Amino acid sequence: MKQIILTLVFTLIGLVFAQDEALLQQVMQAQLDAPKTRANIVSTSAGGVASLITVDFVAPDSFHMTTKSADVVISDMILMAGKTYLYDPSNGWSLSPMDLSSAVMSVRNSDMIKETTLSNIQRLPDEDLNGKPCLLYSYGSSYQGIGSQNKIWIEKASMLPLRLESESEYTGAKTQTVIDYSYEDSIEINAPE
Repeated sequence: MKQIILTLVFTLIGLVFAQDEALLQQVMQAQLDAPKTRANIVSTSAGGVASLITVDFVAPDSFHMTTKSADVVISDMILMAGKTYLYDPSNGWSLSPMDLSSAVMSVRNSDMIKETTLSNIQRLPDEDLNGKPCLLYSYGSSYQGIGSQNKIWIEKASMLPLRLESESEYTGAKTQTVIDYSYEDSIEINAPE
């Protein structure tokens, strides 16, 4: 009898894990399908050096990425329609001879979701984030040998992620990252003049 009960318990745990994994994969896909996305990324290395990266995406293929460190713009680029524009503070915007748009678009690929291994998925108590009711999960993930421990806030109304906190280690370097997402219609990307 005890063995049957344990088997049922482990089966239920497996079903819950599978449902939670499917939900997280659906949320990741919904984010890729969103017509407009802004990601404000704060990444801090073990040495305490922080960088802020803002990535705007407008479907089907436009990106604007700005990287700052200590409030100084390190890089600024716009990628759209097979063209890459780079900003230099002393010269302004220029068209790059190299097109990076296909490399950047490769991160918005559904295959990445399929190739990412999720583990230790735990449903945590729901929380509000910026006044929005959210589902909250913690989980491990691994993609191409890079693993991380994550916590994700999923807005209940839209089923889109609003925040992702991640801790990872790659080649001995530890990084903490917080990504705040938004999906406003006001996000626009235009080619520089």
